Amino acid sequence: MATATLSHLTDKSAQGRFIGILIAGEFFDHARLGNPSQILAFQHALDDARKRYGHALCKCRRSPLKLQVRLREGKYHLAVWPEEGHLHDSNCIFFRDIGQAIAPVETRGGLQIADGTKGVELSFSFFRTNYPGASGNQLPRVEQPGERADQPEELNLRTLLNLLWAEASLNRWHPKWNRDWGRARYELAQASDRITVQGEPLSRHMFIPRPYRENARDELNRELERFVAALAVPSGGQVKSGLLIAPLRRITDLEGGSKALHVRHLHKPIGINAAVFDFLNRNCRTPLRRVLQASELAAPRPAGWVDVRQPETIAFLHVETTSRGGLWARAAWIMPTHPSVFIPANNTDEILLIDALIHGHYQFSRNLFAEQASLRTAPDWILRHVLDPYGRPVPRAALEILPKGAAPEYVGARSALADALAGQGVPRWAWTPAGKQIDRCVPPLPPLDDGDQAKANAILGRIRVHLDVFYAYGSGQQSHTPQ
Repeated sequence: MATATLSHLTDKSAQGRFIGILIAGEFFDHARLGNPSQILAFQHALDDARKRYGHALCKCRRSPLKLQVRLREGKYHLAVWPEEGHLHDSNCIFFRDIGQAIAPVETRGGLQIADGTKGVELSFSFFRTNYPGASGNQLPRVEQPGERADQPEELNLRTLLNLLWAEASLNRWHPKWNRDWGRARYELAQASDRITVQGEPLSRHMFIPRPYRENARDELNRELERFVAALAVPSGGQVKSGLLIAPLRRITDLEGGSKALHVRHLHKPIGINAAVFDFLNRNCRTPLRRVLQASELAAPRPAGWVDVRQPETIAFLHVETTSRGGLWARAAWIMPTHPSVFIPANNTDEILLIDALIHGHYQFSRNLFAEQASLRTAPDWILRHVLDPYGRPVPRAALEILPKGAAPEYVGARSALADALAGQGVPRWAWTPAGKQIDRCVPPLPPLDDGDQAKANAILGRIRVHLDVFYAYGSGQQSHTPQ
């Protein structure tokens, strides 16, 4: 289990994730823990707490949560209390997300990337290394000296992008956060620093463009040129390749059936061949069609036209250089996201849901999957610290958007998942959008657990009578006793 020392609690990467701790009657906030003169006081307080109470208290939530006090190599450390990591505020350094669908990925010997025709192997190995409390999710296992893998494990671009997004917490939100492309880029860069390739951070093999600024255009262009130049140097007789992440703006035609990807913040397009485009057309049809239609949507609107916000499409490209100093993508994956905060969002209904959650000051996360919806074993969305249908606090609730006319197999799988979650004490809020897209609004969401009780009861009452939403333990097809 992860532990935290004074240095971890005061590290810059942890700022904003920590409220304060109560140790043997003494309160240590971030300012006090950041004062070097308090190191001895911190250790003495932990010694006292271990002997008198056996634990310390984290104050990230209204009801304090226990922390273990451990002694290692003559120094005291704090650790999450067993089975209580998910009860912490999602912005707390002690938070552990048991609802996350992505498991740590550890591979050796090579990274297999599917390009739609055959697998191609990157010229570097890929594995995760240990780090203290990097994302608040489950910590990866420490690589042991001398460990080897007989065969490289397959990891496609989709899985790697999901891993990076989750590692960077771009699938999560907390009311204290702010995010634009600059912040998203920073978090992705930090996440790629925690992934090692042949003893080097993955970030050295990846390019993520900075937000474009006219007064910094030359420097931005030089950054891209340095990335391209690094790939142009052969390594052991093999062509080097790298990874690039950027919002995709539009796609244009080239000769011979090839295409050019125009991404935001870069002045040069990136080429893809017909096979890669066909792969995207088969596996990413909806976001690809949205990008292809972008130029048409930019044309003058007819009278009375009402815009509906569309997802921003992120391109994740496995690239190499061309003989003319450009970039060519030998494999690609695209992912739709919210246009402002870059949380994965497949359609306009999910954008509406994200907007409502942010406006309501909720803590929430979006699970990321490689499986189709009918095979998933976790809900799409997890809401934190709300009231259940009976008005009682719960650390988690599941959120679902169930489209009208969905296939019976899909409906049955989601109902079975709701029943399984009910057995774990997790209620489900399910919204079935109806009416014209431009007229839709999100139904009442489960009330926060720290708000006014009378207002919370009124919200629960509106949920019960709303025609488009169902909030209960289970699918309603069988009875459940709330935990």
